[in-house]
Amino acid sequence: MKINGALKYAKNYVLIALLMFLCQRAQIVGDYRGYALSLFVALIYCRFNVAVLSCSYLSICLICDHSLYGIVYATVPIVIMLTAKYLHYLFAKPMRLSATIGYALVCVIPLAVVDITRGFKIEYGVYLVSLVVVSLLFSTICYAIGVRGVGRRLSGDEIVGGFVLLAVLANGLYSFDIYGFRIFFLILGLAMPYLYRNFSLPQGLVIISAIAVGGGLTDISLAMSGGIILIFLTSYLFCANKWIAGLCAVLTHIICGLYFHIFTGVYYLHLIGFTVGVLITTSLTDNFIKKLPTFKSSEGRESAKELVNRSRREISSRLSIVSGVFYEMSEIYSKNVMRYLPPVQAVPGIAQEIMLNVCGNCINRDYCQSILSNELSSLIEGVVRTVLTSGRATLEDLPTFLSSKCIQLPTLLSTCNKTALAYDIKYNSGKEMEVDQKLISGQLLGVSDILSSLGEEVKCTVNIDDKLDARIVEELGYNNIVCSDVMTLIKNGKHTISLIVREKDRNKKALISVLSKLVSAQLEKKEERKLPDGRYCITFINSPKYRITYATATCTKPDSKACGDTYTVTKLKHDKVLIALCDGMGTGVSAREGSQLALDMVSSYYRAGFDNVNSLMLVNRLLAVVSKDNFNALDMCVVDLELGIVDFIKQGGVQSLIKRLDSIQIIDSNALPLGIVEEATPQVQRQLIAVGEMVVMFSDGIMETLTLGGIKHILNCLSTLNPQQVCDEIINQAKAMGLKDDSSVVVFRLT
Repeated sequence: MKINGALKYAKNYVLIALLMFLCQRAQIVGDYRGYALSLFVALIYCRFNVAVLSCSYLSICLICDHSLYGIVYATVPIVIMLTAKYLHYLFAKPMRLSATIGYALVCVIPLAVVDITRGFKIEYGVYLVSLVVVSLLFSTICYAIGVRGVGRRLSGDEIVGGFVLLAVLANGLYSFDIYGFRIFFLILGLAMPYLYRNFSLPQGLVIISAIAVGGGLTDISLAMSGGIILIFLTSYLFCANKWIAGLCAVLTHIICGLYFHIFTGVYYLHLIGFTVGVLITTSLTDNFIKKLPTFKSSEGRESAKELVNRSRREISSRLSIVSGVFYEMSEIYSKNVMRYLPPVQAVPGIAQEIMLNVCGNCINRDYCQSILSNELSSLIEGVVRTVLTSGRATLEDLPTFLSSKCIQLPTLLSTCNKTALAYDIKYNSGKEMEVDQKLISGQLLGVSDILSSLGEEVKCTVNIDDKLDARIVEELGYNNIVCSDVMTLIKNGKHTISLIVREKDRNKKALISVLSKLVSAQLEKKEERKLPDGRYCITFINSPKYRITYATATCTKPDSKACGDTYTVTKLKHDKVLIALCDGMGTGVSAREGSQLALDMVSSYYRAGFDNVNSLMLVNRLLAVVSKDNFNALDMCVVDLELGIVDFIKQGGVQSLIKRLDSIQIIDSNALPLGIVEEATPQVQRQLIAVGEMVVMFSDGIMETLTLGGIKHILNCLSTLNPQQVCDEIINQAKAMGLKDDSSVVVFRLT
């Protein structure tokens, strides 16, 4: 036990020495380096061992600067702080923060005197004042971490102190340049996944902003600071999957470095270091990451709120710029396409090229021209058409004049075959390239739209309601629910409440009822996770106005091994649901695999944020490329649970029905199925549905068996609002009529 305690003690002071060294390397005001003095003063205030601190401080200062000034900088604060510490001990008086800052001011006075003897500089005076101010800020955060302990709530001044400490450490780290390689980017890569995996968005933004500001201060590069924040936000958007988030971080780093040129120095070395760091931290398990320290914001969080909102505005601006980049790339791909005439239309040009290559140097050229005039070109065009049609021309295919008079007959025949076939290959390759470029262009345009919408969303101001947080803790306490921490974020009138409670309190009904009462809106649990100490962090959000109830029923074609119809019900956001039914071509396993592939693609695009038209157009082009012999009829509904609006999106599916309160409405379908042609456009209709109205979707197997009139008759005869009973009744009626194809029914309604 004593050995473990000694190792922990030594580890702490080795870490302190490292932090001091980084602080001493920091250069924030002009050409003046060194903020180890501020950290030295702060750690003495936090009751760390004065002797060990003094030795570490003296050694580091002399390593960084062993001139006469460096000796004064190192020894004077040690003498003053040791004397002050002894006097406080002698008179049994605690060293309070105000006294500590006074001693810090006394420490810089001899440094100012030394400077006066060398000729006073205003810039140096600013540096000395910053030493005192930073000492105050360092003292607040060091006390919060070193005395109260890691993982406790941070007050506003402690957050500011932590921000400045991180900025100074990042600045000192950025100063290390080893043959063009900066360790800063390796550490940044290590820190990025840790932040978006273990911190909330506001917390992560504050921390990454501090690191970004500190690194950018060296070269006064606001662009680099903004780029680092953008990298964090981009990766945070995909933090649900750590590998995708890491990939997004690296890709955004590449875009910022290669396109915006925001990083100075040898960029490829920075990129390698950053990528290695991201890979290392991303490889760590979630359990290991959760054991690392986190901090929670606390009362008086105005400074943190302002930092978050300012960062959000800057990030919004950056996202807008990056969105423009993707839009420009989309335009380049869509416009710079090498288009070739179809071979039939290109025959005259091919013939002219052949005449130029073969007849241009022929000694009988004038003789042929005098006899045939313009008919020579027509004769060669005929040979070219033969090649394009049959794949090859022989002597029998040549006109009589050419076969009897042409002295370069073998050369002419060979050139006709080679030139015509080469153009045919070039045309087909160009056509395939055009398809690929359109596909890439569409994807880039979709990414541009997503980034633009994200920028608008991020630009919205986030409010932190401290008074509401206090009321939540109080009200939950009345219900015997111990809430150790709470954070309420308000954006666009919607609440997001995260709180930490005991394990035995996490499922109490009073939890949601109390929160809903305090915010005057119905809330629902979004997620929860268990903390290392056994408590639970639970997040609540506003419930949408409506809920959805759905049911499905399927029937496989007789003698078929699998049903070719597939369906999905996917939650896009907390207030939007995607319901899709896909009917693959044919029956059996191949049809099911084809329809499942189409559904997976559509779901992925929608979850990524692509709109209705772009999602289906991109999926259609992909399927046209990868599944040329397959097509799928897709019937989809995107349900807005907040507004009660349903977008019916059809790509080859049959009609759908809405059972209104007093009638039945038909949603027609006229669009081609997915995968038939590359430019198929989906059919989109928007409908408002009320509570109690049902939407009925079905595949063509049902339509062919029952007909549209038969399905309407079944719905009119049913008085139930249970979607499962409706599905079962339609399937049973179809079976009774002897259905011969895979059949599926999906019914849903709002509640």
